[in-house]
Amino acid sequence: MEKTPIIYNKMLLEFKIQAAQLIAENLPGHFKTSRALLNGFLKKEYLELKNWYLLLITGIISEEQFIRLFKCLKSAFSLKDLKRRGVSAEKINELTPIILNLLKETMIIMGRIWKEDKEQASGGVNPSITNPKEKL
Repeated sequence: MEKTPIIYNKMLLEFKIQAAQLIAENLPGHFKTSRALLNGFLKKEYLELKNWYLLLITGIISEEQFIRLFKCLKSAFSLKDLKRRGVSAEKINELTPIILNLLKETMIIMGRIWKEDKEQASGGVNPSITNPKEKL
């Protein structure tokens, strides 16, 4: 698929902007540490997230299947290192699923937008679906 890194990186940038805003609002004194934890998670899970995103946008998996896959990441992402910096466990437990949900929703929404743009450019037919041999 052409422009694969651009598609994924555009989605990731949108997520990082939204996550940074969320972190700044909820953990104003811990922005750098929170952002570092988030970036570490995204770097560690880069390949899986990218592959899942590409499967989603090409229609190989449905949104429901994507959501089931995404649930595997709950144990991989943690803001618990913020506890050492004085953030309450309650705040961490509250914010962690919100950030993961934001990532999941951003991937789904950006995937829908990409699909719609692709279909409009091809006259209403998504080439990825009509040509299953197209490489990811």
